[in-house]
Amino acid sequence: MKLGLFAVGVASLLKLGLASHQRLERHKELSSVLKVESLKLISLQKRFDSLFTIGGDIRLMDEQDQWIKPNRVRVIWR
Repeated sequence: MKLGLFAVGVASLLKLGLASHQRLERHKELSSVLKVESLKLISLQKRFDSLFTIGGDIRLMDEQDQWIKPNRVRVIWR
């Protein structure tokens, strides 16, 4: 009986250890993805903020130049 309880205890500890390891691996993966996405967010926030400073409209139009074909006339609505 003691041997059976010991076997059940060891099996439970092994399952717990495996589950804990999987959770730690998932946490590391999600943490690295969060880090990358946070860096992207910071760079996009800086770009967004730069559009609302003095001269931001000109910077925006300069970025959008490649979308306008050379033989087209640009129309800017105000």
